[in-house]
Amino acid sequence: CAFTPVRHAPKGRLHCERFSIGLDMVPKFDQRSARWEPQTDEDRPQSGYGLLGSLLRQGPLPFFQRVTSGDNYDQAVLKVMASEGLDRNEGQGNMDAYLNNPNDWAMIKLQEKETGEKYDFVNVNMNPKQIGLTITWACIVFAIVGRIIYVAATGGAPEYLYDITS
Repeated sequence: CAFTPVRHAPKGRLHCERFSIGLDMVPKFDQRSARWEPQTDEDRPQSGYGLLGSLLRQGPLPFFQRVTSGDNYDQAVLKVMASEGLDRNEGQGNMDAYLNNPNDWAMIKLQEKETGEKYDFVNVNMNPKQIGLTITWACIVFAIVGRIIYVAATGGAPEYLYDITS
């Protein structure tokens, strides 16, 4: 759900079709620690989707970013949540899309502004058929790459593969 200021919402509140959220509930920047701080349990990392969710939605780049720089990732998500009035999953979806391809993310954001339609970063690539296809292709690619590494490391394919007389 897109959070946008509306005329009939009370001052200092963002409104969504399902509910409105007070600005005091979005993550806040603590000047002393120079960090974004969650204000509710819904803002904490545990309430979003996990590492596998990032991998399935946007691929390996956001996944590895979360593994190697989890705190920086979380701070970026909190900043996106605060600046755009998003919930945790929407913030993570936006950050994962940005980490995967910043140019495409920027184009999608421009299209959102032009058309007024909100892109669903939370459920992208989560169709069970798409997940099955992705896993199948990943297995094929890993098998080929594994074979190439094996042949390079051992100096060639086993001799029995070349023996056509047996």
